[in-house]
Amino acid sequence: FNDYQKPQDMAYVCGSVLVRNHELTIQFGAHRSQRASDFGQDDFDFLQIVLPHLVRAVRMSQSLAAELSRQALAEAALQQLRLGVLLVDAHVRPVFVNRLAEQLIAASNGALSLSLHGLKTRKTEDAARLSCLVADSAFTTAGEGLSVGGEMRIACGDGSFLQLCVAPLSRHYFGSGFAAPFTCAAIF
Repeated sequence: FNDYQKPQDMAYVCGSVLVRNHELTIQFGAHRSQRASDFGQDDFDFLQIVLPHLVRAVRMSQSLAAELSRQALAEAALQQLRLGVLLVDAHVRPVFVNRLAEQLIAASNGALSLSLHGLKTRKTEDAARLSCLVADSAFTTAGEGLSVGGEMRIACGDGSFLQLCVAPLSRHYFGSGFAAPFTCAAIF
C-alpha cells in the first residue's frame, strides 16, 4: 500500500480473481482515490453482474490464444516436411501452401499455377480431374462421402511430371460442434 497504492492515490480497491489455476492467476481491480468515496453496495452489485462476463471474456481469450498456438505449430510442422503440401477448400483455393509446394509449382513450367483463385492446371482434363478429386474429398471431409482421395500425374512439358495425391481431411480434427470445415482436402 505505502510503496505503490498510496503514491498513486489508490485509497479504495474493489475487485475479484477472474482465473486461478496451476499456471496463472488473473485478477480484476477497480481503484478510487482518497478524494472519491469508498465503494458501496451498488458498486458491489454491479460488479457481481459484470464479473461472469469478464470471466467468460478471459476464458475465450485464453482459448483463442491456445488455438492460434496449435495452428502455428501445425503450420510449422507442415513447413518442415520434405514434401509439397497444400491445404485447399472445395474449390481448390489454397488455405495453406508450404514452401516446398510453392517451389515445385514454380518449377513446373506452367503446368501448375497458384493464385488466390485456386490451383490451376495448364490442361483442361487435368483441371477437371483435380476438381473432381478435391470435390470428392470435400464431401468426405463434410461427412457426406466415402472417398479416400486419389492420385494424378501432371506433365510439366520438359519430360518431368508432378505426382499429386489428394486426400480428405478427418472431421475428427475439427471437433464435433463445427459444420463442414473451410479446409477440406490436402494435396501432397
